Amino acid sequence: MDQATETNMIQTIYDRIYDIVTTTPGAGKAPVFNPQTTFVQVVPLGLPINPADLANAASPINPNGSLLAAEVFFDLVDAVPALNSSYALSGRRISAIYGDIVNGANTSAVVDPAQLQLYTQAYNYLNQTTTILDFTGHPTTQVTPTPINAIYQANQQTYLTALSAYRTAFNNYDLTDPVQQRQWQANAPVLQNAVTQTWNTWRAQGAPQVEQAQNAIATTINSAIRNVLASDQQLFNQARLQPQVIGGAPWYLAYALPSNWADPSSNVYAAMKVSTNYLNTSASSQFTQYGGGASFSLGFWSIGGSFNHQESSTRSHTGATNVSIDMELCVVEIERPWLDGVIFDMGDWFMGAGFPKGSISTGLLATATVQTMMPLLPTAFIAARNISITANWSTQDQSYIHSVTSGSASVGWGPFQIGGSYYSSSSQATFQSSFQDGVLRIPGIQIIAFINQILPVVPPE
Repeated sequence: MDQATETNMIQTIYDRIYDIVTTTPGAGKAPVFNPQTTFVQVVPLGLPINPADLANAASPINPNGSLLAAEVFFDLVDAVPALNSSYALSGRRISAIYGDIVNGANTSAVVDPAQLQLYTQAYNYLNQTTTILDFTGHPTTQVTPTPINAIYQANQQTYLTALSAYRTAFNNYDLTDPVQQRQWQANAPVLQNAVTQTWNTWRAQGAPQVEQAQNAIATTINSAIRNVLASDQQLFNQARLQPQVIGGAPWYLAYALPSNWADPSSNVYAAMKVSTNYLNTSASSQFTQYGGGASFSLGFWSIGGSFNHQESSTRSHTGATNVSIDMELCVVEIERPWLDGVIFDMGDWFMGAGFPKGSISTGLLATATVQTMMPLLPTAFIAARNISITANWSTQDQSYIHSVTSGSASVGWGPFQIGGSYYSSSSQATFQSSFQDGVLRIPGIQIIAFINQILPVVPPE
């Protein structure tokens, strides 16, 4: 592949992921992620996950689970990303910035008692508190969804999985080819039926009631700002958990939906195929607008780098031709019970002199700078498994592949890491891909993209 083909292949993956999470399916159905406030970032070297590190993680629905596994997941999703369509660490932490907000926010707004009562009723309809013990036995208070809200979230996630499978399959077909047109027509009804069934189940099992409460909160928050800020501060500070290791930092519970995404046998993944014979990119893609190609401009091969140390890698272009990537994808939502997203939608509050209006988020990516503290909030990620790359590999390509399959070298190809260490593995385990008959097979699960919410102006005053 030449550099242009490498870039087009990455953009095709990027654009298809954006399509999966933001396309409106029609017939009155809605996407789970608002295309106006969603920003996708592809991970340049992939982020390999060791399922053992996340097994039995503690969560509101598994309060007696492993706190060590829960802390690993928190660390995975607590980073504030840099503003680029290729994911990179900014050095900032979501929990630290949110803590600054709830502990430093103030307002001069007057509380409307009637609106406050409505807000409180709606909030309590959707949320409840649960106690989780840290490893010292100290109780911490966590906000969890009420049963009807938990059912709502689970049904919404099932609908998202069905919708993702539909859009992933749709994008696998080259509909300029008459043969593939007919193949899609044969397969589409089954996938569409799954979307319709999961949508109907979601809507029938309390969705209108949950959304009525959500709308009540949205319409009353600006009349109950002082109480919302005080409640969010209390809940955040009570949710802090103690570090599991000496010298560690306090952390906060976070969990994933679907909860079984890291289980190799789970059925929440959908097949995607990307080939150099059919690269379909969008002219309006965020990938090109926000510098996504720069991370791959020096080539697909990355020797010696890793997710946390991309800058230390040596890059070179691949000589492979007739490349085809097969993988299965899962959209995994990130839940942070200590973070109240309502605060970002409220107006009429401010912070101290160190946090002027818009210093945390300007509300628009075009006006954000490197000094903007948190313009993006990761709300989901894309996990990939059963990854295989088929190609006519060059001699140099095969040399790189041999360095992985015969040892534990840290090597990346495009958005995947094909050998090296897992992310934050307590066992220090490594992995390596296999290569046979021109097919490179990458084991396990990797995170290849993050889905972010573009935050409004924060602070608003």
